[in-house]
Amino acid sequence: AHLRVEKGYAFNTLEAYQRDLASFFDFLALSKLTKLTEISESVIEQHLQKMAQKGRSPKTRSRFLSAIRGFMNFFLHERAVDFNPALEVMAPKCEKPLPKALSVEQMLKLLNLPDVSTVVGLRNKAMLETLYAGGLRVTELCRLTIGQIHMADAFLRVRGKGSKDRLIPISQSAVNYLKTWLEKGRPQFVSSMSGDYAFLKDGGAPMERSNFYNIVCGMARSAGLPHTSPHVLRHSFATHLLKGGADLRAVQMMLGHASLTTTEGYLKVEDQRLQAVHKQFHPRAKV
Repeated sequence: AHLRVEKGYAFNTLEAYQRDLASFFDFLALSKLTKLTEISESVIEQHLQKMAQKGRSPKTRSRFLSAIRGFMNFFLHERAVDFNPALEVMAPKCEKPLPKALSVEQMLKLLNLPDVSTVVGLRNKAMLETLYAGGLRVTELCRLTIGQIHMADAFLRVRGKGSKDRLIPISQSAVNYLKTWLEKGRPQFVSSMSGDYAFLKDGGAPMERSNFYNIVCGMARSAGLPHTSPHVLRHSFATHLLKGGADLRAVQMMLGHASLTTTEGYLKVEDQRLQAVHKQFHPRAKV
């Protein structure tokens, strides 16, 4: 409740922290440790080692450490413990992979795949166009409501991580397909479960991230594209904007990144592409 209400953490982060802490509590029970004061630096390090032995990635282990640090900090402020042992534990080194992106040609191939003569194809087309036009996170897309869509001015008001709102301009193509879907497609799905959500599943419930993930992966496979997820489309949005000369700060604002450093990762993708082009075509590159 503290993380959700006071810190404003996203639902997916809360779920992940809950799983991490539940696993840690199981470890404590097996170790016959029952008190908060028995959680020490060495105990946390032992759990991290167990996670590594089970093949958990450095990123997953680093997230667990964030969860236990926050957990112990809460009880430190409540004066249930005298110090936070997790602060003394070194986080696993995470090699941050460069974001994957489709080429413009591949992106257009995927966008043209849905059969808009069918109601399901129209919905999928509207979702793809909206995601690529605005660079939304998949959760933001699935939770988008009709009230957040401003057709006349071609922008969305999106609630992102930390319950922060941001305005995102979208393309006229996305506006056109959104309008068609909302007027002609969505009414065929509406049920008592639909609420104000823009995108619905069969039966009328709001589209879920796992459902849309499977839709995107399936379409990419049928189009002969490399593994493509909704997050790859978000990366493609940012990469294509920067490649076209967009301002880094503007892209950061559209993506909803808290730090400009996160957005700068997309510049490295373009740097690598330029290096490959130079190596392939410059007459002195291989001398």
